[in-house]
Amino acid sequence: MKNWILAFCLAIGLWSISCAQTTPPPTSQPKTVLDASTIVKDSTGHQYSYDIWTALLTSGKFTLKRSGAKTTEGKPEYLILPITNANKQRVYTQTRIPQRPKESEQFHAGDIFKPFKDKALDGEKIDLKKNTGKVYVINFWFIGCPPCRAEIPDLNTVADKYKDNKDVVFVAICLDDADAINNYMKLNPFHYHIIDSGRDLAYKYGVHLYPTNVVVDRDGKVAYSSVSNQPSNPYWITKTIDDALATTVAVPQPVASK
Repeated sequence: MKNWILAFCLAIGLWSISCAQTTPPPTSQPKTVLDASTIVKDSTGHQYSYDIWTALLTSGKFTLKRSGAKTTEGKPEYLILPITNANKQRVYTQTRIPQRPKESEQFHAGDIFKPFKDKALDGEKIDLKKNTGKVYVINFWFIGCPPCRAEIPDLNTVADKYKDNKDVVFVAICLDDADAINNYMKLNPFHYHIIDSGRDLAYKYGVHLYPTNVVVDRDGKVAYSSVSNQPSNPYWITKTIDDALATTVAVPQPVASK
């Protein structure tokens, strides 16, 4: 009898192990990347080309919403919708507490940001070599990059919020030359201090993905970074700036003479 009970328990145990091994582990859903292969349509079903829908997003007057349909590859399709007064608050609310984007491989939180010194097109002298206790918000971009252009309206909104705060400096390092930038800015303002011909700077930091955003805190350390046009960038850049401003910087005291 005891042997029968032992055999029965052993069989149950082996069955349980077998079930655990054959149950597939949960898999995380891959993040959706918006690119030239993304299907974007309007409410009538008309499909837009990549250049058209990114240009509409760049205007700041349109937003994307998943339509519920999927491509043959299983990627979600999107509807492009005008941002009306009725849905502005909805769009804003949806991005209030977004997931923090994956940081750039070149800029890790807590690392010292290698300082540089340069002059922007507007005459502003950018000098991170001086420990001024300022917060720097840095963007690497170039004109021929659609995601770079698409995020400019959002970055302008953040920059405008701190335009009267001298402790926050917004710097855009652009790969293009001054003439190309000035021509582009006639119709597409960018409210950052723009450094032209920034390929050497980008190379110095190992940046090869655009746009790349970095926030450097009062101590000269990386506090935030991200790659590509992340919808959550405005929220996290703003939060990181506010957190950095709330931090008191230790001011070196003069050494008393003996």
